[in-house]
Amino acid sequence: MALRHAWDGVLDVLYPPRCAGCSRVDTRFCPSCAEALLHTEGGRVLAPLTPLSGMAASAAHNGLARDLVLTLKESRPQPVIDALAARLERMLAELGWPIDLIVPVPLHESRLRERGHNQSELLAQALAMRAGLPCAPDALSRVRNTPHQVGQGAHERKANVFGAFHGNNTQLTNAAVSLLVDDVTTTGATLQACAIALLEAGAAAVYSLTVTAADV
Repeated sequence: MALRHAWDGVLDVLYPPRCAGCSRVDTRFCPSCAEALLHTEGGRVLAPLTPLSGMAASAAHNGLARDLVLTLKESRPQPVIDALAARLERMLAELGWPIDLIVPVPLHESRLRERGHNQSELLAQALAMRAGLPCAPDALSRVRNTPHQVGQGAHERKANVFGAFHGNNTQLTNAAVSLLVDDVTTTGATLQACAIALLEAGAAAVYSLTVTAADV
């Protein structure tokens, strides 16, 4: 970890960072964009797909929130992670769901090697720290490397992720009420497939919370 931070520091000297929101030089997320994100409207409670007990997102998938979500797919600036986790924490507090455990939506190991990080896990860990809840990155695994879903309709997405996840019952002690965390809700097919796997592994109930929700 220390070596990675040192290397990041070297890269910052060679290639000065730019704000993920406005491209201002020498900062990964400027105060103006942080303030704008804080006051972005659009938290959404979504109609839950079976077997989810509830679904929500902290913002619509547009503007600054969308830009930051896309940034996290390519890089992992900690100020952006922290700012988005703050939105998730605020939304979770408003919802009042009885959550015991936070579970990120996993990437397949080949996709993880390609990208170098799982943005959903970064968000889940940051939210767990803020909310004082345990995070269980190993509660779910992606056992099938599904194709990218951009451009696919609801039926295609559902078929694409069917059976793609496996729940680990050793991570779901005491029939935990689990909160799935991901970056974007599109059709909800991935979250639905994850919820099925968690419930089969022993979760008492499953909710989902994402940074943004797209209109489909």
